Amino acid sequence: MCKYRVLLALCALAIVMLVGCKQPVGVPTDVHTATTHTLYITTDGFMNPCGHIDWYQGWDEELQRVWESYAYTNGTIRRAFYYYQPPLDTNCAYPRSNGHCLFKIPGFLSMGGTPACTLFYYQTAHSGSADLLVTAWVPEYRWPPYWERPEQQEYFWAEWNSTDTVATDVTHANDASWYKVPLSSWAIGAIVDSGATYYGTEDYAAFYTGWVYPTYMANHGEDGWYTDVSGSSGYAPYIKVVYED
Repeated sequence: MCKYRVLLALCALAIVMLVGCKQPVGVPTDVHTATTHTLYITTDGFMNPCGHIDWYQGWDEELQRVWESYAYTNGTIRRAFYYYQPPLDTNCAYPRSNGHCLFKIPGFLSMGGTPACTLFYYQTAHSGSADLLVTAWVPEYRWPPYWERPEQQEYFWAEWNSTDTVATDVTHANDASWYKVPLSSWAIGAIVDSGATYYGTEDYAAFYTGWVYPTYMANHGEDGWYTDVSGSSGYAPYIKVVYED
């Protein structure tokens, strides 16, 4: 008799455990598995996306003062130190150049933590050049700038004075080569936020970058230092984003 009672008790316990382990109502039966995606943020064909702005200074003999002007050029992303030659103080720019590059960030949604973001660029030429600082900035007026000094001057210093760092790198010994550098945490956050803003649309965010020297003290850099990065189609910079949905 005791034997049957033990068996009944075990059966009852098993029934309770089965009922207790039953999946709650409303919980999906399939578990979502994150999928890894690769996104390329490019520049090609986007409103003259790459180029540089040059700052010139010279000496006005009649007025006995330094004059200055700015020039905008498409194509090559150039950062450079050139100085006005004696008898004027060689700290005067003739020119100094800031590069710029404009990227298109399409809509995407990153749900799997911080994505990996890497900047790729093609260094074409250099001479004794200092390191690279890529900044982010937003033009106050139209883009691209016209041949008007106030606009070009505004953009030159916006690129230089920005405190939003996108990436940093060195000038490499070998030209005609691709190089890559990881983006800063600030830049990754900006890209993720922009992608989320335009997710599900055909629109995009304009991401303006300036390519400058890490310091712009008046006496920094040797005359003739420069580094050129290609802005041409097929060799223009791009950003690789690896994320999970």
